[in-house]
Amino acid sequence: MSIKKTVNIKYLIRYLLIAAVIAVLIIVSILNFFSHRANHSARVSEYAQAVTIEELRLNNNISKFVTTKNPDFVADARTNVAKVLIYANKLKTAGYGKKAFKIVQDIRHIKSLLGKTVEAEKEMGLTDKQGIRAKLINSSKSIENDLNLLNINTLLVRFFKARLLEKRYTETGDMNYVNQWSDAMSSLSLSISTNSNLSENTKQRLSDEFKNYMSGFTKYITEFQKVNISVKKIEKTAKMSSIDAVNLYKTILAETDKNIKIGTILLWLVNILGTILSIIAAIVASNLIIKPFIKPTGNVGSAASDINRSSSQLASASDALAQGAAEQAASLEQIASSMEEIDSMVK
Repeated sequence: MSIKKTVNIKYLIRYLLIAAVIAVLIIVSILNFFSHRANHSARVSEYAQAVTIEELRLNNNISKFVTTKNPDFVADARTNVAKVLIYANKLKTAGYGKKAFKIVQDIRHIKSLLGKTVEAEKEMGLTDKQGIRAKLINSSKSIENDLNLLNINTLLVRFFKARLLEKRYTETGDMNYVNQWSDAMSSLSLSISTNSNLSENTKQRLSDEFKNYMSGFTKYITEFQKVNISVKKIEKTAKMSSIDAVNLYKTILAETDKNIKIGTILLWLVNILGTILSIIAAIVASNLIIKPFIKPTGNVGSAASDINRSSSQLASASDALAQGAAEQAASLEQIASSMEEIDSMVK
């Protein structure tokens, strides 16, 4: 194998190695890209899932607060709002700005409504000793005591029925109970004002107590309606925001699944391509490295045959040369003998 051919093989192997390294780097970069996309989609799906869960918890805590008047649920609801905003901002920075902005707007609206709900609940009274509830209880007790002292059991029973309608309204929010309560209280007021057994002072006192009670319950109805409106708006907004979050979550899951499928296909293609390249490299290596050593072996055998044939020819030529030399020697002897004869004849 010549020196020039050896140098060409070395350069070719070097180029093949460089090309293989470049191909590996490109393949690794593609796989890293899709791996990064898959990880990114997984993180974003976690954010969307967290937003949905926190919104459901927020809605649940608000409902519990409205039902139990327990301020602990308000603190939990505010925590839910803060978490939703955190995850929504993460979605925004992750490339889902439009949908995340919509979620942020909804949550801020819910936060504002939550503040109004809390204020309305405080106005009504979180306990029996606070707000309108305390005034209603005090007014109703004054009326009950006066009716007991006056021994007007029929009016007392009718007043208890009015209080029962009040309770049913606070439990259900059904305005039919308010209408029935209003009719009952109007009838009671008329019965007291037309009761001839009561003095004018007693009638006036009872009338004032009824007015205070009715005024307090009217305010309670107003605040109660504010709470109901706020809660319904919160539920509606939370539902819409949850739908947006769920749709975003589904979109992200679809993108993640797509990236995983593409990554899997690329991985199979890389394996197939790597196998093909390995086979080609093996064939090239065998042609460039092994074959040059096999060819000289055949040349050596052919040269040996030529040398053997030349040796035979050389031996034959040597024999012929030796025979010619012997013949020439005989001829010289004959010539010498003839010269001696001629010399003797001349003498």
